[in-house]
Formats: sequence, structure tokens, C-alpha cells
Amino acid sequence: ASPLTHVRPGAPPVVLAYSEPRAPIPADAAPGWGIHHPEFGVALKERLDPLGDECVLLHDDDYPDPEDAVPGEIVAFLVRHLGR
Repeated sequence: ASPLTHVRPGAPPVVLAYSEPRAPIPADAAPGWGIHHPEFGVALKERLDPLGDECVLLHDDDYPDPEDAVPGEIVAFLVRHLGR
């Protein structure tokens, strides 16, 4: 049921935001944990970008002050696609 298996041209826009540290998925991770891991976001973006489908990938590590930047980016995404 992974979204990775349903990627098609014309997919709706996607925004993914992660606060978990960027690191490889541990070998002993519980089943299903990977779909909530930042590496999943990277994999989904890698599949959507070549199709021209918007995928915004946000991670706390990318911002000096994620408490301000990440929520602002999410709001901007929602306004862009849903309006005010």
C-alpha cells in the first residue's frame, strides 16, 4: 500500500515535512517504520520530480530555525494549492 507504487503523471501535489533526524533506517526498525522516515520522503520525491509532479520535501535540518520556517513553508504550500 506504499504511495511509491502509485506514482503516476498528474499526481496531486505533495508536501512532506520531517523533524526526525536524517539517518539511515536502522536494521532493527519495526516493520512499517520506514514509511514515516525521512528516507521515504526522499524516495517519493525522486519518483515524482521526473514526472513534473510537485513534491515539496521539508526537513528541520534544512533550516536554522525550523519552528518558524517549516510551518511557514507548509502554509505557503496549502495557500498555493487550496487558496485563502
